[in-house]
Amino acid sequence: MEFKIKAEDVKRDAEGRWGSILLRLAPALGPALERAGKHVQCPHPAHGGKGDFRLFKRNFEQTGGAICTCGAWADGISLLMWINGWDFKTALYEIAEELGYDVDSDQPRAVAPKVDLARLEAERKKKEAEEAERNKRVRAVLNRIWRESFPADSPISEPLRLYLARRGLATTQLPPTLRLHPNLAYHDEDQNLIGYWPALVAMVQTLDGKPVTLHRIYLTRDGRKAPVEEPKKLMPYPSDVPLIGSAIRLGAAGASLGISEGIETGLAVMQSTGLPIWVTITAKLMESVHIPEMVKMLCIYADKDRSQTGRNSAAILVQRMWQEGRQACGLLPTNAIPEAGKGIDWLDVLNIKGPQGIPNLTRVQQLLKKATVGK
Repeated sequence: MEFKIKAEDVKRDAEGRWGSILLRLAPALGPALERAGKHVQCPHPAHGGKGDFRLFKRNFEQTGGAICTCGAWADGISLLMWINGWDFKTALYEIAEELGYDVDSDQPRAVAPKVDLARLEAERKKKEAEEAERNKRVRAVLNRIWRESFPADSPISEPLRLYLARRGLATTQLPPTLRLHPNLAYHDEDQNLIGYWPALVAMVQTLDGKPVTLHRIYLTRDGRKAPVEEPKKLMPYPSDVPLIGSAIRLGAAGASLGISEGIETGLAVMQSTGLPIWVTITAKLMESVHIPEMVKMLCIYADKDRSQTGRNSAAILVQRMWQEGRQACGLLPTNAIPEAGKGIDWLDVLNIKGPQGIPNLTRVQQLLKKATVGK
């Protein structure tokens, strides 16, 4: 279907105005708009995840985009379709009307304003300079924290080893991508300094090995999670490197590779099966993780949760791998989710059943062969 009004025109004219547009067209986004870039409760009644939803931190006014554990929306059109249950045409025309378009005319605008190209170019250059300066600051902080951290086998890294041991994991031969910062600042969502704690820091890398950012797990000195609102936090990252597709590498990829959502889960699988594991941090990021061409078999050790987010994300990745001509298998714990729990993962399985409870590569290949024969 061809619409009179073009999406590219609407997106261009909405740049810098998405906040006011969305506030009028989707009042449910009000709390997120008041705390732009901060995590708030998901506004969609089908999810409502506490502290899961936020508008894009760096370019929301330009794109109108947002992200949540239940999804991601690249622009304001898709965001309005989701939150209001609109189809594409409805969202497009509602935004156009807010921008002053004559939606009943074949003309793209009732009045076409004169564009000051020199001003737009100056603004573009200013934004580029500001973004470059921000990226420089972010990289400096990331590099400083990594330099201040210690390898997992250092005497100073005892809180890291105690934490892993308390979770039922081995503490020897840990990968170099996991380190301990002995005294890392913790800030709340409003950037107020709450205190300092030891922190496990993990390097997130692109497919070609470039560092993207650091993932933190704040700890106490005796190896427990720190008493803060969000013990696990991802650090900011430069805008010129992609978070989507990246992963924490617990082992070097080969012909076979395992994928998990969390670091502890990944270590449980790797220590039980010997399979190298890459960690995607969230289920949603699992869907789009970049897998090296050398990998011909991908084993996806998904979390089993009541929302079925882990299962669904694993299924998307499995489908993508088979479409690329590679083998893949999604694996979920068979154990029941505890009555008071949100889910169960493969670390829980390790602690309940031992290493034999986690399928190794041979078992995965048997499962795939059985599934193929059964068709």
